[in-house]
Amino acid sequence: MNKLFKKIINANVGAGRYFMALFGLGIGVLLILSAVQLNYNFNTLLLGDSKAKNANDFLVISKNITAQNMLDGRDATLFKPQEIDSIKSQPFTKSVGIINGGLFDVYGSLELISGGGDLIFETVDPKYLDLNTQKFNWDTTMDEIPIIIPASFLDQYNTVFVNTKDNLPIISPETAMKIQAKITIGKKPNEKIMAGRIVGFSDRIQSILVPQTFIAWANINYATKPAKNPSRIIIETQDASDENLSKYLDKNGLVTNKDKTRFGKYKQIVNYAVSTISVIGFVLMLFALVIFGLFIQLVISHARHDINLLTTLGTTPKQLRGFLLRKFIPAMAIVVAIGVAIVWLLQIAVAKFAQRLMVSLPNYLSWATFACAIGIVGVLFLLNYSSIDKAIKGTAT
Repeated sequence: MNKLFKKIINANVGAGRYFMALFGLGIGVLLILSAVQLNYNFNTLLLGDSKAKNANDFLVISKNITAQNMLDGRDATLFKPQEIDSIKSQPFTKSVGIINGGLFDVYGSLELISGGGDLIFETVDPKYLDLNTQKFNWDTTMDEIPIIIPASFLDQYNTVFVNTKDNLPIISPETAMKIQAKITIGKKPNEKIMAGRIVGFSDRIQSILVPQTFIAWANINYATKPAKNPSRIIIETQDASDENLSKYLDKNGLVTNKDKTRFGKYKQIVNYAVSTISVIGFVLMLFALVIFGLFIQLVISHARHDINLLTTLGTTPKQLRGFLLRKFIPAMAIVVAIGVAIVWLLQIAVAKFAQRLMVSLPNYLSWATFACAIGIVGVLFLLNYSSIDKAIKGTAT
């Protein structure tokens, strides 16, 4: 019976249209799978190790000062409570820390360096720091203040300030942590002289930090300035490259470390490219499916007389449907498999090229690419089943 089916169907099949439909399907499948793998590669390059370790990013955020908001004066740099609440409520925000400044005057000098200068002490919850905070604590029984300074401060001192004056020594991080500082807080007659010592260097926060307990105590006893809203906050986010984060910052006139958020803009571009490729691939695959649908109906229509004769002889629509599915679906599945193989070969080539650039990419396809291929085969089966069933029912009427 299958031989008879094959003879009848092949007599009515146009090989040119058949292979044209398969070719269009192959191009569409190739574009869709390539788009899925491209998105995976991009995320691997940007997020790789940090996401594998479930690490979070920390961003110090401040307000962007423009010619337009300069008229607001210093208030233009401050965060209102409702603005902080808005940031806390965003889906990309895990937590928000406030960088509070001291309300007292500070003057400091180091043992190895003559002279001194005015300083500004700030504080933040230790959970937002990027170094060991074991020594970063203070209570009223202590006369020495633990201090964290930006790592860039020491770099600038050793590379810029040392070269401007002959009497300035080069200071290593280890030496800097052994040098005692003389710190004067407040104003005469209400002032206090204390010792200070550097206990660490931060790459995350570019200001001089002291413990929260010290700021709270000094604000109560030596304040010389009124309280005000914070000018900087720090947010904890799972993905600093989140394009929604970049959009939110731009929309609300906020700025942060561009080295981290720039990936969010790159991600937007890649997403647009991936979406475009996917749409083109989907359209091509849709056209191929339409051609297949018309092709199947045309084949069955041309073989209508023979099919009716076979039905009269006892052939059931189920047998005919099964034969047609076995004729078309394997060919489509092979086209999808070839698409997977081509994308895999391209991935191997891209991984080797990336290796020359000292960038790591896997030689294998992502699970999403395989899942997409399996999904395409499933969709092809369902659409062809529906088209064949409709065409067979049409011959019976």
